[in-house]
Amino acid sequence: MNKSFLIPLALILTMTVALAQSQGEMNTAAFKELEQVDAQLNKIYKELLSKGDDESDKALREAQRAWLKFVDLHINYVFPVKKGENPRDLYGSVYPMEYNMLKTQLFKERIKQLVNSNYK
Repeated sequence: MNKSFLIPLALILTMTVALAQSQGEMNTAAFKELEQVDAQLNKIYKELLSKGDDESDKALREAQRAWLKFVDLHINYVFPVKKGENPRDLYGSVYPMEYNMLKTQLFKERIKQLVNSNYK
């Protein structure tokens, strides 16, 4: 079942991807944006770990592991792929862009969660 239509239009048309001309360029732009957001998330996560005590660091690590598992499961829900199937065969050449944009959106939401939870 093709669920790629579930990706909100606003998510698909971010600035970096909208400026690209070909599908390959859009895929690359979406990947680069994900890399930047991933680096930002990792920086914030490490900053929070450096500010906490052993107990809060342990809780944050457990929460982050659970959240990463959620990300994988959510992406598998949105883009179901059976073992042996190629996602590009199922979803077309737009798949890498949609995959990376969905992951970027989830990472941005996690950044907000982490920033807003830092009450120390």
